[in-house]
Amino acid sequence: MILLDKICKSYGDNQVLTDLSISFEKGNTCIMGQSGKGKTTILSLIVGLQKPDSGTIVLPNNATIGCVFQEDRLVESMTVIKNMLLVGKNSEIKFAKSLLTQLGLDNITKYKVNTLSGGMKRRIAIARALFAKPEILILDEPFDGLDMTTKLQTIETIKNQTIDKICIFVSHDPNDVKLLNAKVINI
Repeated sequence: MILLDKICKSYGDNQVLTDLSISFEKGNTCIMGQSGKGKTTILSLIVGLQKPDSGTIVLPNNATIGCVFQEDRLVESMTVIKNMLLVGKNSEIKFAKSLLTQLGLDNITKYKVNTLSGGMKRRIAIARALFAKPEILILDEPFDGLDMTTKLQTIETIKNQTIDKICIFVSHDPNDVKLLNAKVINI
């Protein structure tokens, strides 16, 4: 379980989170709310990229966290497989290739990322996060730029790879909640 207790976070004079207390259990949870309400901030706090101004965050001990941010954060000059190996082992290349295949990205392991489309980059970022075999998966608007067929394929892969894990994602689309059978937290 992840617990955020009485979290406050501001950026200068802009108070984004005030006494926020929420918990995340195993399974899929979607954080929804208007733009600028702190959804991405919550994810950044969980991952440890930011610190709260006050309050407490409790994570499972030594939990591996896989992340996909709004930006794909891939190394553009590296190949797809080298991007994957940034979070995994050479001995698990078969698993990396399997994830790419599940996401409809067969036979692109040797392509440099900068030669690929935005939707392909998005799926590579998701594959890389899953390749880390995380106990906690954080996804910030993971399906942006994907057509419906690719989105459904990606959702199935995420569901299959996150059984008995904590998956927290941000989306503005209620259909994503339904497709991932997710609990919703509105902020």
